[in-house]
Formats: sequence, structure tokens, C-alpha cells
Amino acid sequence: AQAAWQHTGGQYEIRLNDIAFANRDLAGTMSGVYQTTADGNGVIDLSAHATRANAQGIGNYLPLRVGERGRQWITTAFRGGSSNDVKLRLKGNLKDFPFADGKGGIFQVNAHVVDGALDYATGWPGIDNMQGELTFRGRRMDVAIREGSISGAKIARVRAEIPDLTNPERLLTITGEAEGQTSEFLRFIEHSPVLE
Repeated sequence: AQAAWQHTGGQYEIRLNDIAFANRDLAGTMSGVYQTTADGNGVIDLSAHATRANAQGIGNYLPLRVGERGRQWITTAFRGGSSNDVKLRLKGNLKDFPFADGKGGIFQVNAHVVDGALDYATGWPGIDNMQGELTFRGRRMDVAIREGSISGAKIARVRAEIPDLTNPERLLTITGEAEGQTSEFLRFIEHSPVLE
């Protein structure tokens, strides 16, 4: 890492350049500027790019503002997958985080996911062999699945979204298309709450 800081008028400005990081979940680089403020959590302008990321570790890196239930869902929902292209952009006064509707700043994470596995709800068959995009923007989470399978049936053009991860009564909406043998759809019914 390369870092520099200065102290002016009782506040600090910290400059981060060419920071490289790696652990079991992530590897990549980042750079940015952070300034302390007298009346809040500070102001940040940070960009990061991960060239290796494990989908199962996502929950470990979500801000606490997401809430325990939201982080727990994400930790258990993504049971597989990886990415070699994850981009983070965080800019604004952190007292306004997560910058709902883009007001006051930017919080955005984009990841291209390969070989993903998603358990979206308890008791429902999971999605396997998932290829697609995972995006966090403000309080929102969107998953756009180009291809995958569920109970053997091929799925395409699937979107899963949570409009507000900070809401304790968050709503997950999933839409998409599936194609397969009748037996695969009957298997889905048999192994899901639809049977009841």
C-alpha cells in the first residue's frame, strides 16, 4: 500500500494509493481519499476492483446498515459462485450512507458471477449453474441471471431484487423464464411449498 495523510483544522485527510489486498474471499486493488468531519462519519471517495471474489463471502463485507437479517440472508443464500470482476464505487458523506436513490453520494458494487448457486428462500429448490450479474446500488440488491438451472429445468432472463436491504420487512421479488421436461417441473412442485 501507499498512503499519505495530513492534519488541517482539526481534521484528517487520508489518501490511499495503489493498495493491493488479498484474503480467502477477495483479492484486488483500491484507491481513494477519506476526510474526517466534525459532525459525522467523514467523507469518502473510494474505488476498488477485485479480480478474485468468492460469492459465499459476500455477507462478510456488507455494511452494518444492511441489518443483521439482510446480511444473514445474503450469507446463506449465496452457497456458491465466484467472480473475477467486481467493482466498488463509494463516494459521499458517510452520514448519508447508503445514499438511497443516489441522493448525496454513490454506493455501487457490480460483480459478474460464474458457477453461482443461490438458495433464495427456505424450502424452495435452489438455482444452480448460475451465470449473471450481482449489483448493490444504494439500498437495493439486484441479481440478473442470464442462465442457470432449477430442479433440472433451464432458466433464463431471471431477475431477483430486494428494493431495500435496510428494511426489516424486506421483500424479495423473482421473475424469469424456465424451459424443460414436464418431469422437471413436477419435481419443482414436489420439492417446494407449491405442493402444499
